[in-house]
Amino acid sequence: MARALKLDREDKAHKSKITGMLKVWIEKGRFEAVDGKDAKGKPRKFVEFGGHASDTGE
Repeated sequence: MARALKLDREDKAHKSKITGMLKVWIEKGRFEAVDGKDAKGKPRKFVEFGGHASDTGE
């Protein structure tokens, strides 16, 4: 997502912007936070696509 928006996820201000956008998109149902395991088997939260804007009547 950061690459598509031309944001540097290592930049503190950009990271904050990305986090804020994800929070709103999760609230609106565009994405959803799901539990999963990373490559090392540790439990993590992942973000998955929740639906297209036209799916929610917007």
